[in-house]
Amino acid sequence: MKYHVPTDLVDNIMQMFRLALFSLGYLLFLYSPLHAADRVLIMAIADYERYPLPGAKIDRQNVRDILRLMDIHLDHVRTLGEQEQNAKSIKMALAELSEQTEPGDRVFIFFSGHGTSRLIDGRCQQALIAKDMYAVNPAEINQALTTIKDKASKVVMVVDACHS
Repeated sequence: MKYHVPTDLVDNIMQMFRLALFSLGYLLFLYSPLHAADRVLIMAIADYERYPLPGAKIDRQNVRDILRLMDIHLDHVRTLGEQEQNAKSIKMALAELSEQTEPGDRVFIFFSGHGTSRLIDGRCQQALIAKDMYAVNPAEINQALTTIKDKASKVVMVVDACHS
């Protein structure tokens, strides 16, 4: 038997989920000790060739507005442009962020785009999908996040993607 979930119900649930994620991020950033700088990486991929996500363009601006409301300094914000949204550029941006992070920095990473779940070596593995439809391996993301967290006072990563 097929079940139909009303679209407006799904939209309301997603809005509540996003609000909860941003609230958590706000609290973590608000109550961090003195820090050197705020560093932000925004990756919002709207223009996938086969399955576009027009809402990601709105997410890109919304996250900047939310960061301003959270009193996050936007001096060190990197937003990946249309040509930088491939898997290689995402990995490079994360690596650069891990290199640039100084002790005491607060780091906020935002991804809005497609995600996937796939079977690898008999285990389910989630991944983020870049604009070129290549998966960004979670091990590479974790490596960058580990390096960042070892230096930063706070690290928050918000992912708005299926399966991730």
